[in-house]
Amino acid sequence: MRSHTALNIYNVDGEVPETVMTGQTANIGPWCDFQWYQWVKYYDETAKFPDDKMSLGRCLGPSPGIGSLLTGKILKNNGNYHHTSTFRALTSEEMADAAKKCLGNDFNTNVNDKLGDKAKPEDFSEDDLTPTYDRYEDDSGEGLDLMPDRDEQQHDYYDLYLNAEVLLARGDKMVTGKVTGRKREADGSLRGNGHAVPMLDTRTYTVEFPDGAKATYAANVLAEGMYLQCDENGNQFLLLDSIIDHKTDKTAIQPGNNRFRYHGRLVQKRTTKGWQLCVQWKDGTTTWERLSDLKESFPSEVAEFSVATGIDHLPAFKWWVPYILKKQNAIIVKVKSQYHKRTHKFGIRVPKTVQEARELDRINGNDLWEQALGKEMSNVCVAFKMLNEEDKAPVGHTKIKCHIVFDVKMETLRRKCRLVAGGPMTEAPCPSSKLLTSRMPT
Repeated sequence: MRSHTALNIYNVDGEVPETVMTGQTANIGPWCDFQWYQWVKYYDETAKFPDDKMSLGRCLGPSPGIGSLLTGKILKNNGNYHHTSTFRALTSEEMADAAKKCLGNDFNTNVNDKLGDKAKPEDFSEDDLTPTYDRYEDDSGEGLDLMPDRDEQQHDYYDLYLNAEVLLARGDKMVTGKVTGRKREADGSLRGNGHAVPMLDTRTYTVEFPDGAKATYAANVLAEGMYLQCDENGNQFLLLDSIIDHKTDKTAIQPGNNRFRYHGRLVQKRTTKGWQLCVQWKDGTTTWERLSDLKESFPSEVAEFSVATGIDHLPAFKWWVPYILKKQNAIIVKVKSQYHKRTHKFGIRVPKTVQEARELDRINGNDLWEQALGKEMSNVCVAFKMLNEEDKAPVGHTKIKCHIVFDVKMETLRRKCRLVAGGPMTEAPCPSSKLLTSRMPT
């Protein structure tokens, strides 16, 4: 049960030991549903009438590699064992029943006659027993050096709060600031200690705001701000104040690039490609966002802005603005007035490609994304058969492109990567163990 339980051990990085060893998701159910040597009733297909086919037995634990996941090893009345998935524990009423107690006594007598009395430590030689050793002590007499947890590392390189963008209270309004570093004591040591529980984290950080001002915040305040600014999936949302400017891509407003021929006549393309709008948010910050995203989150505001600035006749607006203004009231009721920032999660910038992940590591001065990428590739590499340059792919193979999906874990803010196959390139789900490729994807 311990090997199937997530433990606070540095080496397993919060994972279940069984999962780390095998690479498969561990299931603790077969080990915790029944106790060792527990009384059970199992289905005995060899029992003949008038005997009851539900016979009394003792549970000897699960049977890995035999039958289904819930298959167990049952000790029978004659001292032999039987693998089956059809068994259950005795109820409290059955345990208190006098007739069942007599059957239990007969069962124990038969097993003891067949297998002998219960084993004792003195029945085994010393070579068969688990050895015990004295803990090693350093010659200096200062005891053992234990590896500290990552949250206790006194180095900015391992800090997961750094470079996060957090919504914080500043005066009478909320402003998004960027965590730039940890505060230090007068002797140069880092102030406070990390903890897996944010409320017990005593570290303090320096936060820089868009106007250049800096302030100091405790780690638990930062954690609260990072979660409050996100929805249940961790996507950061912003509330719109007003659209203040626009930018156009010249190729997007040329009529020749926005028309195509349909049944012999020119038809206008319905596209917003190439357009970005500069948005001012409720916290006072401004960002450039794609028109395609803002059109879905704030259709009414964007339509009114295009009319006010006289750009509603351009191809990127003409095909949808009149409809929005006509149905404005009905649309406002159905659309939530918040915009999910798809580039961030819990205030941390999430890359879209491996090249962008490495660039973020270079900018942030660490290799958190590179570590997550290396961990994922080391786990999935067993599912690939590497071919040499001169080898040919097997006959009848299906080419499936793969790509990396990046994410941030909610509990620890640690970076996570997953290698996924392109679903549209295959008709049926393909097990990862069957994928073939000529080289590792970059």
